Amino acid sequence: MHRPKHKYLISPPNLTGMPPGVPYIIGNEAAERFSYYGMKSVLTVFMAHYILNQSGVLAPMNENESYMYTHLFVFGVYFLPILGAILAVWLGLTAAGGIFATFKMFFIVGLIAMAVFVVVWLVGLFYLLFHRDAKRFRFLAYTYLIFLALMMYLKGKDYYLAPIYPMLYAAGARFWEKLIRACPRLRWARIAVPSIIIVVGIVAAPLVLPILPPDKVPGYMAALGLKMTRTENGMVSPLPQHFADQFGWPEMVAKVADVYNSLPPDQRAETAILAGDYGGAGAIDFFGRRYGLPKSISAHQNYYFWGPRDYTGESVILLEWSLKDAQYWCRSVDVGPRNEPFYGMGWEHYNILVCHDFRIPLSQAWPKLKTWN
Repeated sequence: MHRPKHKYLISPPNLTGMPPGVPYIIGNEAAERFSYYGMKSVLTVFMAHYILNQSGVLAPMNENESYMYTHLFVFGVYFLPILGAILAVWLGLTAAGGIFATFKMFFIVGLIAMAVFVVVWLVGLFYLLFHRDAKRFRFLAYTYLIFLALMMYLKGKDYYLAPIYPMLYAAGARFWEKLIRACPRLRWARIAVPSIIIVVGIVAAPLVLPILPPDKVPGYMAALGLKMTRTENGMVSPLPQHFADQFGWPEMVAKVADVYNSLPPDQRAETAILAGDYGGAGAIDFFGRRYGLPKSISAHQNYYFWGPRDYTGESVILLEWSLKDAQYWCRSVDVGPRNEPFYGMGWEHYNILVCHDFRIPLSQAWPKLKTWN
């Protein structure tokens, strides 16, 4: 059977040398660079000295206005490809047929909101990097870029860099203020941009603030077309982590207090409360005072540096420990009540254990218990 000859390639060609498309790619890139840098180098001069109005009469802009339009041009060159990538992903553009998938109206609103927020902080970044009026604050842009690269290299969580953005918002607001003053035709942006940000902020507020009842948050996220983010290992809560981490602590401390107070008085005086992570340790230290609990100890993160205090390991209440690990370290283990916060994080579901006699003194075991993650 004769196989039809395809007009276009349907598989990579069998080549031994340079692909024939490379010179076209290089030539296209060179043309783009020439166009961009050529336009950038003459745009300010053209607008300040040679631009004509609709009647063909010379109508040059003032220096500030021409600089502003040049910066808008630079911003557009860098931002529009990003926006195109967002459009391609958010609207579900498929490589096979180039057909847009069905999408909800929220995605359009979300896309507009995302573009608006980026227009503020990303413009602020470029303003700090390139505008002559922001030269004294340029170190702020370098700080952001350094920390961004550092977080990407270290694979940090997405929210680690969040506290640095307010300074970029401030710089972006300053740029827009200068631009609107220099270009009265953009006065509408003074109302439009803040209005969109406020509306989107109102819609997003229940996602980050305790406005809705906990059982309503998953449904609200689903109505907005959002999926649950998993920012931690063991993330099994029906709520996002920043909400889930706020549940279960008082109840857990109350259960620990019941176990602690059930011990004989002479044993109680020697009993340490050893938490498996800094969250449980902090909860004991904060809520435990109302029950007369001693300060906790933990080998997790910076709690490790406070050490085991003066505890020997003769009697230890274990939090966030598995029974297997407890039996490895302790000569005997009693299984206590279960901590089971419905909205809590996955690692907050465990049995409170009472360890009798660490196999080695707690001070010697401490370096081996150290956990840094």
